[in-house]
Amino acid sequence: MSAQLRVLVVDDSALMRRLITDLLESDPGVKVAGTARDGLEALQQIDALHPDVVTLDVRMPRMSGLEALERIMREMPLPVVMLSGLDEPEVAFEALELGAVDFVLKPSGTISVDLYKIRDELLEKVKVAVLANASKLARRASLSTPEAGLVSAPLPLSLPLVDSDLRWALTVAASTGGPRTLEKFLQALPSDLPAAVLVVQHMPAGFTASLARRLNTRIPLRVKEAQDRDLMEPSWVYIAQAGHHLILEPSAGKNRTQLRLDDSPPVMGLRPAADVLMKSAAQIYGPRYKDLFVSEALEHLQLLNQKLVELEQNPASEEAMDQIFRSAHTIKGMAATMGYTDITQLAHVLEDLLDKVRQGKQAVTSALIDMVFTGVDSMSALVDDVAAGRESELDVRVLISRLSEFSLTEAEAPKPAGQERIPIPPDALQVQVMLADDCQIKSLRVSMILELLREFGQVLGTEPSEEELAAGNFDTLKVFLCSGVSPADVRTAVEKISEVASVRVSFQDVALPEEESAKLEAGAKDAASTVEAGHPARAAQSAMVRVNVQHLDLLLNLVSELVINRGQLIEATRRLETVARKQGWDQESFQSLTEALDQHERTLSYLHKAVLQVRMVPASQVFDRFPRMMRDLLQGLGKEADFDIEGREVETIIEVRDDGKGIDIEHVLETAIQRGIVERERSHELGPDQVLMLLCEPGFSMTEQVTDVSGRGVGMDVVKRQAEALQGSLEIETKPGEGTVFRLLLPLSLALTQVLLIKVGEETFAVPLHHIEQTIEVEPERVQQIHRWQVVNLADEVLPLFSLRQLLDISAKDMHPGNRHALVVRRGEQRIALLVDELLEKQEIVVKPLPESLLDISGLSGTTVVGAGQVVLILDVQNLVQGLV
Repeated sequence: MSAQLRVLVVDDSALMRRLITDLLESDPGVKVAGTARDGLEALQQIDALHPDVVTLDVRMPRMSGLEALERIMREMPLPVVMLSGLDEPEVAFEALELGAVDFVLKPSGTISVDLYKIRDELLEKVKVAVLANASKLARRASLSTPEAGLVSAPLPLSLPLVDSDLRWALTVAASTGGPRTLEKFLQALPSDLPAAVLVVQHMPAGFTASLARRLNTRIPLRVKEAQDRDLMEPSWVYIAQAGHHLILEPSAGKNRTQLRLDDSPPVMGLRPAADVLMKSAAQIYGPRYKDLFVSEALEHLQLLNQKLVELEQNPASEEAMDQIFRSAHTIKGMAATMGYTDITQLAHVLEDLLDKVRQGKQAVTSALIDMVFTGVDSMSALVDDVAAGRESELDVRVLISRLSEFSLTEAEAPKPAGQERIPIPPDALQVQVMLADDCQIKSLRVSMILELLREFGQVLGTEPSEEELAAGNFDTLKVFLCSGVSPADVRTAVEKISEVASVRVSFQDVALPEEESAKLEAGAKDAASTVEAGHPARAAQSAMVRVNVQHLDLLLNLVSELVINRGQLIEATRRLETVARKQGWDQESFQSLTEALDQHERTLSYLHKAVLQVRMVPASQVFDRFPRMMRDLLQGLGKEADFDIEGREVETIIEVRDDGKGIDIEHVLETAIQRGIVERERSHELGPDQVLMLLCEPGFSMTEQVTDVSGRGVGMDVVKRQAEALQGSLEIETKPGEGTVFRLLLPLSLALTQVLLIKVGEETFAVPLHHIEQTIEVEPERVQQIHRWQVVNLADEVLPLFSLRQLLDISAKDMHPGNRHALVVRRGEQRIALLVDELLEKQEIVVKPLPESLLDISGLSGTTVVGAGQVVLILDVQNLVQGLV
């Protein structure tokens, strides 16, 4: 669009054309590109002039405004504002249903004087109209036809009980195609709907009362035009009065919700405006849903960050583009429902920009990605403000303007030529279309066909190319379609488009570029899940339920308590069985009890796994934010790097690995000496691992210049402290010329785990099984002393040997000479044997946190209760053996 808004004025009166032109051009931002005397001439002028907006009279010779409107929406979608001197609501209803953006009534008085009364209204509506997406207008208009079958059966609807001072409200906003679509929607609602329906329909002043009367005779609910201070009642539909905003507010002294008519300024040229209604509804109903909104919005924002990085790396990724568009659209819808206007408007303009990319009108460039990231970051800040319950200080108007005007001169990247062509499986559809000989605008007709086919599935390619189709250089159009819809249904739909002479749809082996055919399998799976044409199944998403994590933690704790009770019950049964044998009681009863306990144990184990699966969070929720962070960091440093994450779906040891030149240990030691962290006289006592751990000392940095990325010596310090706060540890390994590995070892934090119970002296401890590689029997003759360590020979391996008594500082009577047992554990690349006094048994135990008095003791990760109530400490053997070798 040019700097000026280009308008085509259509009216059968030369005087009216002149007056309307003068009115519009009184605004320097508007230029009348041309005029037309009737609908036929308007179609020709649209093809020649390509205006941004059309103003269209209703009553004209040869072809009326309504007939022309239908043709425009079907063949060359453009924003249209209807002008009429007739106060006929039915005409306005039909115009809106056919796709008009708005309707302006000409004044009935002396034309030369009174026409200027509508100047401001006309200019405002023309400017707002240009923001409308023309292809969406055409699609909405087609959906408003009876054949579209928007709703074919009553909607199942049930609402939970609410407090007596609250009544449920269903808010509906309708514009283009609104009256007929609105009627079909309301017809599907039950007559005893336990909610009031509040409708904002954009119509000229005085017409909403007629709309209410019309709907009142056609739908099961009662309908009225909203009046100021109406008390909201269930099973009633309230139509917002044209020219007034509709808002909700509590009714003083009546514990009810009432409707208010508000004359505050229009919102983006609209009054009533959906934003005003929904914001007022959100103030009454919203607080209970705010947390849900924030949670879901943050998920979509994280997904936007992740997929935008993917799209920048692979601009041809349809999966990334579709997910980005869906997330922006979802955020917009949620924010509009909650009345968060800034988020709604920002998401809307982002959606428009992304739609240009999806349609191939805008190339994916770094500048585009940067611009979209700016919008995403602003939405994140706004969502944070919502979460904190504070008024946002962010002014999004400038950013919205920048996004709206954003355009690049780079052409869309050309498709590579000479690609190898391979056959498509026979279940792909070939749609062959011939247009009528007298078809006037072939490119527009092709655009309509492709848009329709994309509703049925994935368009894999065309013959000829889309560039040739856009130029009109073809006789026959072939479209290769991956769809779950039957060929007959596809053919029937395409045949309904005017100026289509013939359609053939068949399964046939065809050839496509290899990069396009690689998408076939994914496309086929998507299409196979289609429930209706153009409506992909979303079962996996809709089946999810959001639950407060505190409720899940409570459930997990209750299951853990059941495990403790199970152990106590088993122990009590054993004692009772011993007494029964001594007393000669019937053993069959105890056999039945034992079997019941076994079944109880299996059921409890299944319950624990199920609850744990619900509670566990995939690592991807943490790691998926890193690609965006890395992108921004690399841009700031002017460097390139590949960033790859493996194991998103598991919970495991965290390793950060690079393939650089490694860390210069001597340089680290010298830097530590210069910064006063290590005394030069004692520096020779530090081994390589100890020198590397100096990187985690507060204030240590090897960067000479402080930047926003590094130089202040707080990064590794924070990582180490956070790991230790979780009773974990940090390891650093480096090899010159090969790279560095930072490894976070975090202790078990799940509620239940398998452990081995051991005896050390007179004390019983639990060791998590996943820390134990094996248990061995240590014969005295296999133990040797090398320097200051004891070692044990194990097959062809010599392992350092340490006593848990000494590590835990436990004194006990000397054990009788003979064989002992040891646990073999791993610390990095080194295996270590730990001597114990006795191996007891494996058990599934409940992990409980350490009491505050034990938090400072190294080597402990938690407590548990076993048997009849004995409290046992859980050992963190990784922490115990740290620094031993």
